[in-house]
Amino acid sequence: MVAVKGMIKKRVSNSSRFWCAVDVRSARECWNWKMAGDKDGYGLFSERLPSGKYKKMHASRYSYTSHFGQALTTEQFVLHKCDNRSCVNPRHLFLGTPKDNAHDAIRKGRFTVTIRLSPGKIRRARELRAEGHSYRVIAREIGAHIMTVWDALNAKTWKHVGGVSSVQS
Repeated sequence: MVAVKGMIKKRVSNSSRFWCAVDVRSARECWNWKMAGDKDGYGLFSERLPSGKYKKMHASRYSYTSHFGQALTTEQFVLHKCDNRSCVNPRHLFLGTPKDNAHDAIRKGRFTVTIRLSPGKIRRARELRAEGHSYRVIAREIGAHIMTVWDALNAKTWKHVGGVSSVQS
């Protein structure tokens, strides 16, 4: 309890705050998070720590840990059987690794595998950049994601492939 100007105010538990923000339905249905979410549609919850500070996390992660009583490492992901990012129903959640998450996304058709790059495409990308083309234009030309092109042209990847030596950033 906390004293506030002569009054005693009871702190609301993390669990109470959390479940007030959930649209709980039958056990088989999704229980959607009703509060704020991130740009990808995952619910966000701020857990109050014993220090009084708050720790922001995905609502599905809080739901899993509070329901199953298991502390999670940063290497563990909470995945959705239902494929509903705002769902926090513990029966719809399961643990996985980043690799499990990628395989789950591919299996459910949410992730498209990009075509493999080749040394020839990397050389072509470097030529185009030396000519002054944007990363976006180069990505479209060689059929790759813009960040893949950026990594290759800024020596984060594909360092072993020769080509235009003075790549412009």
